[in-house]
Amino acid sequence: MSRVDAVLTLNPAFAQAHLVKGKVLLQLHRYREADAEFVEAGKLFGEPKSLLSIRAHAMALAGENDKSLKIVRDLEAASNQRYVSGVHIAQVYCALHRTDDALRWLDRAYQQHDTGINMLKVEPMFDGCRADARFQRLIAELRLGD
Repeated sequence: MSRVDAVLTLNPAFAQAHLVKGKVLLQLHRYREADAEFVEAGKLFGEPKSLLSIRAHAMALAGENDKSLKIVRDLEAASNQRYVSGVHIAQVYCALHRTDDALRWLDRAYQQHDTGINMLKVEPMFDGCRADARFQRLIAELRLGD
């Protein structure tokens, strides 16, 4: 993480670096620190909805399921009015271990050719769904194999 910190020392307003640092902190199970980086990235990016889903994912991993569920349900409701990526909603459900809900949204994302669907095989935010055979079939169908 020292390289990301070095970048942020040079440019503390570099939103992408805050996002990357947050994702690294997620992998280190430092969820609250990750969320703080996502909040900062959100401010710098202009509060995109995609960061809400990342924050909800971090909250779920931290055991804050009620907060996470509220955000994901708000995103689902918003998807009736405007575009919200099914990939973003699914990543929250994967963290909550609600695989049926996640796969329903991934199917929708697949049908709509959502951005990010091509990252299912490698994106750690889908680790909570990875063991499900339906998830593996989707990866095969997307031809995201070796």
